[in-house]
Amino acid sequence: MKKKIMYYTAAAAAACMLLSACQGSSGTESVSADGTQTESGSIQAESGTTQESEDGQAKTTVTMWAWFDKEKLIPAFHESYPDIDVEFVKFNSSADVATKVQMAVASGGELPDIVAVSYNEMGAMWNLDIWEDLSADPYNLDPDIFVPSLLPMMTDPNGRLVGVCEKPGITGIGYKRELAKEYFGTDDPDEMEKIFSSYDAFIEKGKEVRDKSNGTVFMFPTVEEVFNLVYLSGQTPYLKGDTLNLEATRRAFDFVLEMKKEGLVDTMEFEGPAHDNSLIQKNHIFGMMPSYFPTSKIKNVDKDKTIQWGLMTPPEGAVNMASNAWAIPKNAKNKEAAFTWLNWFAVSDEGTQAVRDIWPTFSPVKKRYEEPGFYSMEDEWFGGQDIMKKFSEMTLTTKGIEPKYSKYLSTVQEQINIALKTINASKDGSDIDLDQLFADMEKQIVSKEPDIQVEQAE
Repeated sequence: MKKKIMYYTAAAAAACMLLSACQGSSGTESVSADGTQTESGSIQAESGTTQESEDGQAKTTVTMWAWFDKEKLIPAFHESYPDIDVEFVKFNSSADVATKVQMAVASGGELPDIVAVSYNEMGAMWNLDIWEDLSADPYNLDPDIFVPSLLPMMTDPNGRLVGVCEKPGITGIGYKRELAKEYFGTDDPDEMEKIFSSYDAFIEKGKEVRDKSNGTVFMFPTVEEVFNLVYLSGQTPYLKGDTLNLEATRRAFDFVLEMKKEGLVDTMEFEGPAHDNSLIQKNHIFGMMPSYFPTSKIKNVDKDKTIQWGLMTPPEGAVNMASNAWAIPKNAKNKEAAFTWLNWFAVSDEGTQAVRDIWPTFSPVKKRYEEPGFYSMEDEWFGGQDIMKKFSEMTLTTKGIEPKYSKYLSTVQEQINIALKTINASKDGSDIDLDQLFADMEKQIVSKEPDIQVEQAE
């Protein structure tokens, strides 16, 4: 049976929401906001259906709304479950998925069998009482099998297990081996960790790099990476439920501003086109390295292995970036088949092995990181370093903040991003007043979210 990937673009929204629309790319099926066919496709988007396969056997089709697809894994899934197909309705962004869900709930419309929910949207999505409890009958998933740092993102405000995260957001620091050897005398990961045993070392060594290169080589390409590494290494989140504590970001902003003033960080945007291009250039030594990055970015951008990388643990321990989760709506048509696909992908032995070997990426299940050698692969883009083993070792030993969602998360993140862009746009940081920046952030957040609680600095 031919598998389909459909593309959704938000063209309209319910009251209080308005999103602009873009056409799907040529040759794909595009689904409009009301789920009907457009000129680019001839098939109407329907939630899971039962059809007949080429051999005449009944075949259930599970529909999944997401901003990505897992098409490469379907042949492996069919080895265990040939009677279940998966149809991906692909959206432009995670926000579009959330909007479509909210529109369907408001109008009484149809939901798919599985919804992908991003960290930014969990506050809104998990507050909707529309999701199956995956720890209850008939699913009976045990929350204790998962990597502990993921559980806050998988449970709703009532403590129900409503989602399963794809993988941990484990994050280290990558570095370009040639530049490391030139400026620090070594490209060995263990030696690099000794040299950079504190974040202050990035300032000290960065000044040496700046002077030696006449300002042409930076420590990091983006301020976002620097902020995230330092902030996530802390212990206090800037949002705890409905309470805002911007002072929890003070250390990270101080560090970003100092890097800016010393000319040690470039002006690119993380995962923007210029940043992608920087991966094959020799003007930036370090980069934040989430576990997905080697496969989804480096190997796509640098197919010829122009740059050899190394992977090291951050000074204060590996940090947790957020993850997305998969959830099954209560009114899904094919809940049993949907759970079969979700459980195969995220939990089962055969599924997690296929994800490791085909994607390759990691599992949300804790035991996989406790099995010696389960994650092991010498990587040609990383000088033969076993980066899967390195990420695996980091997963259960992470320190710092665990990502926890809030209904105010998107608003607060928006203002933090604006503040970072303000610093980024500054010539040398000398015109930045952090106290004023913090006051502006708080004012904008409270104006947009008047019910948010603000923790007062002592």
